Parts: sequence; C-alpha cells; structure tokens
Amino acid sequence: MSATVMAKVRAALGPDIASRRQAVAQWMAAGRASGTPALAASVSAADAVAIFVARARAVKATVDVIAAAALAERIGTQTAQWGRHGGVAIADRPVLRALREAPWANGARIGAVTATDAVGIVQADGGAAETGTLVLVSGHGQPTAMAFLPEHCIAVVPASAIRLDYNAVIRAHCAGRDWPRSINLVTGPSRTADIEEVLLLGAHGPRSLTIYVLEDC
Repeated sequence: MSATVMAKVRAALGPDIASRRQAVAQWMAAGRASGTPALAASVSAADAVAIFVARARAVKATVDVIAAAALAERIGTQTAQWGRHGGVAIADRPVLRALREAPWANGARIGAVTATDAVGIVQADGGAAETGTLVLVSGHGQPTAMAFLPEHCIAVVPASAIRLDYNAVIRAHCAGRDWPRSINLVTGPSRTADIEEVLLLGAHGPRSLTIYVLEDC
C-alpha cells in the first residue's frame, strides 16, 4: 500500500526530482530559519514582553508583570480561593523554590501532581511573543501533567526568557544542552468550540491560566 502511494507521489512530482533535491539542499545549507518573523531582529526585549502580554491576554490568559518579591503573596491569594476545591502542586524548579516558605504552601505537593490537585504551579522555560505562547520543557521536578491535570494552572516565566518567536525561544533554551524529552506549547487555557461553535473553557485541561512575568532584577 505504501509503495503504491509513494509511486503516485513521485509521478505527481514529475521526472525532475534531482533538481528538486538540489534546491532543498541549497535552501538547508543557507541556514535559513523557517518561520522566523522578519520583525524579530528589530524588536527589543522590552517590546517582546509587551507583545507577549497583550497576545496572551487576547487568548483568555490572565497576565501580570510583577517583581519576584511579590510572587508568593500574589499566588497565595489565588490558592486561598482555588485550593479549597483540591490540593496545590508546585513544580520543583529554581524560580519556584522560594514559594515553599510561604505559609499557604504548607502541605503543597512538591514536584508531583495528582488528579485531586486543583492548582498546578509551573515554571515556563520561555514565552513566544508572536502568539502569547508559553514554552514548557519536560524534566525532573516538573512533570508534564502538572500544567494540564489541575483545573487551574499558574505559570511563572522570567521576562528574560521571552522572545519574539518560537525558534528563538527553543534555540535559547537548548543551546549547549541535550534536547528534552518533550516541549509543550501552551496558548491560553484549554478550550473547544466543537459543540455548536460555542467556546467552552477547560474542555481537556485547565479552565484558567494565570501567567506571572517576573521582572528582570
């Protein structure tokens, strides 16, 4: 079956396959970054953060730019409300370790998540301003489910990790290190409009997404 399909593809491409292969090889050798916006080179770091905030809000995420010193108190206000309906899970990541000392974190699950948790707190490894998307890299201390299993997801991302486009975020994170097992791209809370084209939040993941962009010190 597959041989038949491939034969039809080759027939549709025509006899000049060699020149097509050469064109692709030349394009790859030129080192062009596929999909990189032309605007990327002219956007400052501050502008990238502003674009990220605006576009993340446009897809129903709640976004605030705050100082690191205010993070624990702000998250504590949310967990006081949402935590009544289940547990709180905090990823074991560097930016989030200071949260463990907060009074509201007593009893929180660190580095693990279960179906009974109402809140998952994660550290994003970057943000793509072009779509307001968080980049979450899998790894020890932050299981993938922590951003998807609880009803409410709180994500913290350093302003310095925000770039204009996906390529720049992933290149910056993976430079000089092994590629992770998985990279998840999260754009706003979970949603679907499959049923009579009515937008429904929380269909197959968190129904709310709060993003805290940490100001650079």
